[in-house]
Amino acid sequence: MNLNINSSKNIIIQKLKEHNLRITKQREILIDIILAGKYSCSKEIYYEASKVDNSIGLATVYRFIATLEELGIIDKNSRFNISECCLSGCDCRKVVVEDLILSDENARELHSIVEKFLKEKGIITNENFSVSIKK
Repeated sequence: MNLNINSSKNIIIQKLKEHNLRITKQREILIDIILAGKYSCSKEIYYEASKVDNSIGLATVYRFIATLEELGIIDKNSRFNISECCLSGCDCRKVVVEDLILSDENARELHSIVEKFLKEKGIITNENFSVSIKK
């Protein structure tokens, strides 16, 4: 594993820990496979992971990918690419409604409203998050 991938893996692991998620051997295997960037769907990731650890189930892969997507670590619609904001630590304010990306102005406004609500409820303490709205 080269230095860049190792660094990316450490950043992803840190983000998972920040959300009180355990770092299991299966999750590390899945992170390595996703970082390799060769696979375009969950089933391909599952098949590769099962070669390394045959106890990894397809449901585990789907759940972990959903978790990474919720945390803004991956963009499932971009062939499981690792979010540049995740790796660079930028102030990510991305807002996605279904498959539509809002204008910058509308995204900032919606992000601000959601941020205020989450802070008032004590759910978040920082503002580094993205908002996804789905049916």
